[in-house]
Amino acid sequence: MNIELGRLLVATAILAGRGDYLEIGYGTGESAALVMETKRRWGLVGQGYAVDPDPKVQDPIPEGVTLIRGWSPESVPMGKYSLALIDGDHEGEAPLRDWLKVHPMVTRFVVFHDLQIRGV
Repeated sequence: MNIELGRLLVATAILAGRGDYLEIGYGTGESAALVMETKRRWGLVGQGYAVDPDPKVQDPIPEGVTLIRGWSPESVPMGKYSLALIDGDHEGEAPLRDWLKVHPMVTRFVVFHDLQIRGV
């Protein structure tokens, strides 16, 4: 994870406040670990949920994170989230499908990472 994304996630996690965190595209778990540690240090109660069909799991999975092995948006658990990070499949309509599934469940912020938009 680069320093800019790390800073953005820390600041956004603090601003999002209490509530659950959703991550699409767990990868190695660095983002989930950073957000959950930030929430813990700031006393912001919430559970983390991460969806990835092929996570590069490093033990241990961050405290407070439930890892869901599956594709988004189908495997995204229904719920309310104060913050969501969409960092899964970046191609074609995939980010739009993730957005359409996630945005009605998010009360504060949705962050996209590495979004590829052709023609913009």
